[in-house]
Amino acid sequence: MKTTHALAFLAAALLPAAAQAATIRVPADFPTIQAAVNATSGHWDIIEVSKGTYLEAVSLLQKDQLTLQAKKGQKVVIHSDSGAPLTVSLSRNIHIKDLRLEGSAFSYGLNVMYSSDVLVKGCSVTGAAVDGIKVFLTDRTTIMDCTVKWVLWNGINLEANNSHLQNNTVQHAGFNGIRVEGMANTVDGNTIKDCGEKGIVLGLSGAATQGSLVVKNKIDGGSSDGIYLDSGADANTILSNMVKHVDDDGIEVAAGATNNVLQQNSVDGPKGDGFEIHCWNGSFSKNKIKKAGDDGFWVAADAAYCLFFKNTATASFSDGFQISSSYSAFIENTAKSSGAYDCLPTPSGIDNAYINNNFGTVGA
Repeated sequence: MKTTHALAFLAAALLPAAAQAATIRVPADFPTIQAAVNATSGHWDIIEVSKGTYLEAVSLLQKDQLTLQAKKGQKVVIHSDSGAPLTVSLSRNIHIKDLRLEGSAFSYGLNVMYSSDVLVKGCSVTGAAVDGIKVFLTDRTTIMDCTVKWVLWNGINLEANNSHLQNNTVQHAGFNGIRVEGMANTVDGNTIKDCGEKGIVLGLSGAATQGSLVVKNKIDGGSSDGIYLDSGADANTILSNMVKHVDDDGIEVAAGATNNVLQQNSVDGPKGDGFEIHCWNGSFSKNKIKKAGDDGFWVAADAAYCLFFKNTATASFSDGFQISSSYSAFIENTAKSSGAYDCLPTPSGIDNAYINNNFGTVGA
């Protein structure tokens, strides 16, 4: 027995020591962030960057188990005139925290591609000529508590699966605030203000976007729709979002977007319709529209097989509900103080069911 224990002890002693995580400091250990990245070993090394502006385009290529972060309480700016200030590619288990990224005239602010299990937290992006944050063909990426301002294209462009955008702020993006395509993504608690096009877009250009949750986001201002579901956006849930003061429709669901659930959303003061609906098999319940510049709900002739339950439209400039769809059910909805009719069923709509609605005025 003693011999056995001795042999086991000797075998353990001869095994190589487990690799230890290192903390690498910039500029104390390496003068540039890229030099520090190149020196990492892939065992949860931490690169801690002290305050200053770093004029470089940092690339995390084929890196695993790495944290890149600003030293606590210090302002760290990465500025690049030749490409994205920070790119993560073909990497896994990457954490990026509290960095300020100043984009170039030619690229993204932060570019994450072909990677998995990436966390970006507490970062800010300004001045990118393309997207502020671009996430492309990745899995399980989380972008949280980040700020994106004054970028030319989309604030955050997510083309990924199983990823999460949480508590970010996007302001003054030239195109869309947040654009999402892919499977099983979550867009939660973000704030989007004054973007050049749409606030949140799912499935733009017909790209497959399925099983996503868009919940408790705030969209204020913008030159187009607050939330837009394009063809290819199927089986998504749009829940408890707030849209205010957009220049077109509060929420639009395009033709070809099917089986989506839109519930308990609030739209206030859009210049167009509160909801513009062209889809099949949509479910709309307990949504509230106030002061729409046109109709509260415009249910177009290409919409069909939809359910409208306990929605409210108040003080719409035109009709509370203008209904041209077919084979849809309208149950316990309310419209009041509409400029024209509280409900206007048009001749193109056939075989719709109306049950226990509260419409003060109904057009012929």
